[in-house]
Amino acid sequence: MSGLLPWLVGFAFVFGAMVGSFLNVVIYRVPRGMSIACPKRSFCPACTGQIAWHQNIPLVSWIVLNGRCATCGAPIPVRYLGVELVTATLFALLAVNRLGGLAELSAGPLMLLAVDCTVASLLVAIAVIDFQHAIIPDPLTVPWIPLLVLAVWIWPEVLRGQALSPAGGRTDAVWPAAVLAGVALGALPALLVDFLRRRREPVEAGEEPSSALPEAGEEFSIWSEAAELSLPLLLPALAGALLLGWTLSGQDSSLLAARPSFSAALTSAAGAGAGLLFVYLIRFLFSALFRREAMGLGDAKFLGFTGALLGAEGSLMVFVLACALGSLPAFFGLLMKIPLATVALLLAALLPLMLMQPAALALSPGLALALLMPVPLIGLLLFFRHLKRTRVTLTAMPFGPFLVVAALVLLLAWSKFEALLDKLLAPVLGR
Repeated sequence: MSGLLPWLVGFAFVFGAMVGSFLNVVIYRVPRGMSIACPKRSFCPACTGQIAWHQNIPLVSWIVLNGRCATCGAPIPVRYLGVELVTATLFALLAVNRLGGLAELSAGPLMLLAVDCTVASLLVAIAVIDFQHAIIPDPLTVPWIPLLVLAVWIWPEVLRGQALSPAGGRTDAVWPAAVLAGVALGALPALLVDFLRRRREPVEAGEEPSSALPEAGEEFSIWSEAAELSLPLLLPALAGALLLGWTLSGQDSSLLAARPSFSAALTSAAGAGAGLLFVYLIRFLFSALFRREAMGLGDAKFLGFTGALLGAEGSLMVFVLACALGSLPAFFGLLMKIPLATVALLLAALLPLMLMQPAALALSPGLALALLMPVPLIGLLLFFRHLKRTRVTLTAMPFGPFLVVAALVLLLAWSKFEALLDKLLAPVLGR
């Protein structure tokens, strides 16, 4: 297998470049409400002329054409080359992850690699679309959540992290996992119906897709939010959580031991439910607190999508890592305007990490957690209060690209982040 691996990685790179070329079509057409299948041939957005096959060779044509359309000479954004190169590199890295340690090649690892590459492709498209238009299109997240859960059911190894199992010592989490899986079970039909009902209208030629970012001075009504989103979404989610939680509440570890595929699928669905519920509740609470839309619902759907692959812990890790990445540009900007308040907020965020272990040893893990975890939230509320007094304005920016980078990091280096998480939680869990 060692002699075959470089060829497989090379093939994955070339195939990834071809997929990246197709993703450029997805990135242009999906936000505009266009079909990705019609017209079949790629075309120049400037002159609408069809592009010949020899002018559409991934990683080559853009360089040969010097970044310009061969028909009208209009510039072709370097983003097209970047998407092809990034996708090709991701496919190669994922091939090394899935095939690198194998003694011999078989169909199973190739199927796992295919699922990983599909997820990576969707993440690349989501990042570019959200960066350009501040929207995360539903077709790239919502329909893929049940498909990922089904893939985990068929190939449990698709799931990153540890599924519920007696061997893993996680049988006490069966009921909470069932409740979170029930959230996904109830929310997904509502999301799919909403997705089909609100299919985006085609964008007129020459116009850009409308952004999901709130406009300055845009009014936000908590009652309108509740009527349009909370009731249609949370009520089915609550019903699903109660139904599945009650159904599996009396089950013991024998169910998980006898059906590892069911155990993995339950963990996957729980991850989707945790991602959906967690981000939606944050959106609702902060929107109600500040009387403006805090996060887009697309972010919640994205966390549901990645949670189906990474589990509940993984969806939370994606959100935390994305917040850390997204805070960097905002932090340096605010450091120049309100340095003391910004440094105080940073200390409030780091304080639980610095003091958790000594506090757990001196007191108890539960008491240390109860005392330290509210500190970042209190610091954040005080910071926003100071921000409001000083009238420093914050510029809204898409959160999707940061979520995508965090998800890709975990997709490629899950074991290292899982070890880091275990180390951070060890004092809390009394290990």
